[in-house]
Amino acid sequence: MIVDYIGCHHKHSEDFHISRPQGLENHILLLIKSPALFSIDGELVPVRKNSFVIYRAGTPHEYCANKESYIDDFIHFHFEEGDEEFFTAHNMVFDRPVYVGELTECSEILRNMCFEFCTPGEDRNEGLNLYFRLLILKLGRALRGASLTASDLNSDHFQSLRTIREKIFSTHAFHMSIDEMARAANVSRSYFQHSYKMLFGQSVRDDILQSRMSHAKLLLSSTRVPVSAIAEQCGYNNDVHFMRQFKNYTGLTPTEYRKQYSA
Repeated sequence: MIVDYIGCHHKHSEDFHISRPQGLENHILLLIKSPALFSIDGELVPVRKNSFVIYRAGTPHEYCANKESYIDDFIHFHFEEGDEEFFTAHNMVFDRPVYVGELTECSEILRNMCFEFCTPGEDRNEGLNLYFRLLILKLGRALRGASLTASDLNSDHFQSLRTIREKIFSTHAFHMSIDEMARAANVSRSYFQHSYKMLFGQSVRDDILQSRMSHAKLLLSSTRVPVSAIAEQCGYNNDVHFMRQFKNYTGLTPTEYRKQYSA
């Protein structure tokens, strides 16, 4: 992401009003820190503080204070190659305000971005981009958390999901099928998959693959264990399947990875 302009904790009077019928030439992200009114489907509707919105370039938008001072953090920015996919992967919603419940941590990241923006140096853009990616990751996490109640998180079902995830990352040869995991959680297959992704931000299949590949990379870079034995330790009965999946995941064959990264 290329940051064009940024501001932290900007406070405006009760008569504050923004109307951009043609949108902006760049994208804008707002962290909304006070009650406000935003145009949704042509009508100004109340939006709670601790919401955020991302307007794409060229998207008409309108917002204003709601009976008190309006406060926000903002970033005007452009996408570089792959950035929009990163936003989508973290479930960012465009052109509509979304309530997430708590923005303190995100606002602190944006505050650090303001300092970075004002810091001269060749690596300034790199630093801003790293902070921006962390901000989007945190917003994605806040989105997931906002959709879960405290009773949800403390329920037996969600505790069982956490237990299953711990097993996935501690037992790299994890062999339970989706149906077996769903039965262990005492829910249907479809509800298991949906609730797992809602809680952890990625599918159970992605977690299993990540666990296996991370362990394989560790063994390849730090030991001389044969590739066939690594495949077995990572839960593969077929060396060819392991090698194909490893290359799809890393871009390298296991042998190439070992040559490049072993001590």
